[in-house]
Amino acid sequence: MKLAVVIGPVGSPSMPVYVRRLKAQLGYGGTLIVTTRGRTIAAAGPRSTAEMTRALRAEQVGRIRDPVARLVRAADVAAPPPTDLEAAGRTSALVLILIAVLGGAWAAAIGIGARGRRTRRDITEARGRARVYADALRAHTMILARRPDLPADARRHVEHALGVYAEAISSLPEMRSTTEITAFGPRLRGALDEVAAATAAVTGDPVPGDVFAGLCGIDPAHGAAATAPGEAGPRALCDACLDALASGDPPVPRMLFEDGAAVSFDAARYGPELRPEQGS
Repeated sequence: MKLAVVIGPVGSPSMPVYVRRLKAQLGYGGTLIVTTRGRTIAAAGPRSTAEMTRALRAEQVGRIRDPVARLVRAADVAAPPPTDLEAAGRTSALVLILIAVLGGAWAAAIGIGARGRRTRRDITEARGRARVYADALRAHTMILARRPDLPADARRHVEHALGVYAEAISSLPEMRSTTEITAFGPRLRGALDEVAAATAAVTGDPVPGDVFAGLCGIDPAHGAAATAPGEAGPRALCDACLDALASGDPPVPRMLFEDGAAVSFDAARYGPELRPEQGS
């Protein structure tokens, strides 16, 4: 999957036509999603353009103000179906037919279906954990990038980290196995450690032991925390979450699923690839 912010449908009558032409010019076989700063968004890929457009409209992706956040959400909505799982389903069907001849079709159907559901659940959960780390990477990187005293040699760390973030949001929706997602973990963690070290070099503070330190305790994607834990509640809060709390709408922490149950993002088991200090 490829994502891009463009100035508009240059040379085309509309964004859907533009994205189809651009995809053909690139010779790209995957899903291409483009958006403008004015919130127009379009996609072309293995799914039909009409189907993806309906999905994007149903999820109100065009209402998201930030173009990067808009592309991230669009990547989730427009991701093609898991072709490897479909292939596994066809293989399972052949196995089922064979077992049916032997008289065990009902039991086999239950077992195969359960395995498929577990596989899909595990992939979804692993992708969710990786996305949290990608969001934390972008948040820490933007905090560093906005420092007025940022030295020139630190900019390469910012550029590298944003490149890893872009790779994450582009590739995670297309990963179709937990092995692929887990293998990407060290790249995310390495980029986070690189940004943490660059930040420490600028500020003179020690590298924090928690990857979420300094970020909003409701959702690391919100960015920098404006309070410390305990000042306005048990969690650190960003300015937006403080405003929500003041207006009588207490923010709810970002949730992930683990073994089918919902847990807060900071209580999830990320594994040694992402969070070595947590263990496996």
